[in-house]
Formats: sequence, C-alpha cells, structure tokens
Amino acid sequence: MSLTEDGKRVLLADAMLVMVAFIWGAGISISADLVRTLSPLWSCALRFSVSGVAVSLLCASKIRRATMYEWRCGMALAFFIVSQFSCMSFALFYSTASKQAFFIGSSVLMVPFLAWAVNRTRPHPAVFAGAALGTAGLMTMGFTPGMRFNLGDLLNFAMCLIWAAQVIAVERIVKKMDPTSLVALQLPLAGAVLLAFAFMFEGPMDILSIQGATWGEIFFMGLVSTILCFILQTKAQKNTTASHVAIILALESVFGYIISVLSGQDPFIAQGAIGGVMITLGVVVSETETIKNR
Repeated sequence: MSLTEDGKRVLLADAMLVMVAFIWGAGISISADLVRTLSPLWSCALRFSVSGVAVSLLCASKIRRATMYEWRCGMALAFFIVSQFSCMSFALFYSTASKQAFFIGSSVLMVPFLAWAVNRTRPHPAVFAGAALGTAGLMTMGFTPGMRFNLGDLLNFAMCLIWAAQVIAVERIVKKMDPTSLVALQLPLAGAVLLAFAFMFEGPMDILSIQGATWGEIFFMGLVSTILCFILQTKAQKNTTASHVAIILALESVFGYIISVLSGQDPFIAQGAIGGVMITLGVVVSETETIKNR
C-alpha cells in the first residue's frame, strides 16, 4: 500500500519527533548534572539565555517582521516554557530522574484526552491504545518498590500537566504561524523571564566561576536540546497531532535509559528493558493507525 503525500509528511514529522526524543534522552543526565552543579533556576536561565541570544541572531528578520498576534502566541508559549522547566528543574533537585520518568507517563495519556476536550474530535482508538502502552511503559521504567512521594513529585505532576497543555497549544498555533518564527519569539522571552527569576529567587551567579565543562553542557542544552529540538518539534506539529507527539516523545525515556546503560552510568535492569519495550510497542501501534489512514 503506497502512502499519500499527506501520509509521507506525517511519517517525516514522526521521524523528526524520534530525533527530538533521542536528543532529549541523551540530555537527561546533562540536565540533572546542571541542576546540581548550578541550581534549578540558574541551570534553566543560562540554557534559555544561550538559546534566546542565538536564535535572535539567527532569526533577526523573522522577529522584526512578527505581528502582534505572533508576539502574543510567543508570549503564551514562553509562559508554558518558564512554568514547565522551572517545575522540571526543582523536581530533579528534590526528586530523582527515575521518578520523573514515572510521572511523565501521566502526560502521555493526558494529551489525547485534553486534545479531545479542546478540539472536540475523538482520537482514533489506536491513539488511545498507543498512549496507554506508552504510559504503562514509562511507569514501569520509573517505578521503584517503596516509592514515597514528596514535593519534587508534586512538581513533576505539575510539569506534566503544563507540558500536555503546551503540546496542544502548539498544535493549534502552528497551523497559523511559521514554526521557526514561533520558536524565535518564545525562546528569548523565556530566557529573559527565567534570568529574572534566577536573580530574584536564587541571587546573583558568579558566571566566571563556571567551569569549561559546565559551559559545554549549557551550550549543548541551549543550542541542540533547545533550539534544534524546539524547531523540529514545532515543524513536526504542523503535520501531525498532539496525541501522536506525546506518544513518540515518550521514547525520550527509552533512549535515555539505553544511553545511560551503554555509557556505564546505570546498570542494566530488566524492569527498565520491559518498560522500554512497552513504550516502543505503543509507538508502533500509533504508527499503524497513521499508515492505515494515510
């Protein structure tokens, strides 16, 4: 069965999302290291300041030509970014990466239901099946016996809810805007707000005391994990649904687990492998719906 042009665009969008999931998975340990080396807010502030300056230089003409509507959209998404990444960083500080993976599972299942409520269109049953498998897989990977919940876990849940709302907002906005322009507007705004928050709540940072290796991590997160991944995700959302985005990006935890095991940072655990297989099956199920209906 040959795919239509729409089907090919959707599969290309999904491939872009897989790349985003891989890069974010590779950056999980870097994010955790930055939070502990710097502080929760300063790690976010420096990451988004780097991305904001770089994207402003690369897309200066797009920013100058932006309409008031586009600026409003950029500000709305910047609000989501500030809220989400603040919650994520403090959650990593008070909790653990594995527990964060457990909670991220809830966002995968949140998105199809939120999208249904907002768009008034019921997703295909295969989307719910894929989301359910992905959620179960993430929770399997993140669950540890005797798990106790704390402030970090509450922040993890808030982060997941904000992320789910952001994915749906991008799906609606990007239909009316150029994806690169949307990213070019939101990142400098988010960087400025996070920088102000870092000064207000964590005090001044001695920039000169930051080691070269840490700057390398900041630039990787700012340029690759932020600018590149945000552009890829936003472009992909022009041709696929928010529910599909959530399912595929669940692979972030799978890639992060594989990389941590191969690099010797974490031991191989059967529970993690089983969870990874479940997430992958969830993606395959959702892709089957895409192929059959395109």
